[in-house]
Amino acid sequence: MLKKIKEVWGKWFNLNKQAEGEAMKPEREYKTIQRIEELKKELNQLIVGYDKSLESVTSQYNEANSAYEQAYQELTNIEDYDSTVKPLEDAVREFGFELDTINQYKKEDVAGIVNEINYLQDKYVAEVAGSISRQAEKVQELKKQYLQQVEAIGADCNVLIDTENFLVHHSDYSYKPVLVDKLALLTKDAPVKAANLEIDAGEVQKALSNG
Repeated sequence: MLKKIKEVWGKWFNLNKQAEGEAMKPEREYKTIQRIEELKKELNQLIVGYDKSLESVTSQYNEANSAYEQAYQELTNIEDYDSTVKPLEDAVREFGFELDTINQYKKEDVAGIVNEINYLQDKYVAEVAGSISRQAEKVQELKKQYLQQVEAIGADCNVLIDTENFLVHHSDYSYKPVLVDKLALLTKDAPVKAANLEIDAGEVQKALSNG
């Protein structure tokens, strides 16, 4: 039975890995990061598979043990032991051995994956650090572009104000300023106030935490 369980798990994991491999074509250069994520997922799946088997065998063990205890208590003639109690005792022993074996397999397989993760830890940390640095540089570039866009908004406002002042100056002060008021009316729903444009430090921290 244990051999069959191992064969079924082996086929299931191989098919699952194949499907993941087809669905997860590497889109980034950080192969160790991807490998660690695969190992974590594989470990979780492995534990789920073993735990299901342990649950099933534990249930069988408990049933066999209950039947054995009942048969032993009801035994009135020692000559009937071999035919009534011993088969149940053997079943309890077999299921107990099966539980020990599955737990041992689980321990070995979990240790194998954990050991591989530990073996890759230096490359893993280096790749994560490289990814963080790369993204941080990109954010700095986006920040620069963002500030340039904010400056462009300010420049448009200043051009209009300059035009307003120009008209006032060259109209012998008979011109009634209306451009700024009209602009304010037309942009009242646009997020152009400083409070709308700034990125709060709390928002940055939240984004980092939720990443």
